[in-house]
Amino acid sequence: MSVIEEPIVISFDYASFQDYWSSFSTGPTRIAQRLLALPSELRSEIEGHVRAGYLAGLPDGPRSFAIIVRAVRGVVPG
Repeated sequence: MSVIEEPIVISFDYASFQDYWSSFSTGPTRIAQRLLALPSELRSEIEGHVRAGYLAGLPDGPRSFAIIVRAVRGVVPG
């Protein structure tokens, strides 16, 4: 069997915490729907934790996050 693996780097750029948070908390995504189904107190608590992680002790502003996914293709000899 022949297997080829390629890493793909995807960068996500955000202008501010609000930009970042809105990518999760609005729209028809599953996570946004689950957040909206929570009581407002719990939603606010989650937002506070996410904000603390985004800011990491720094002023609010632009951030860039990268993830690596792997594309894999395999060929089984006939």
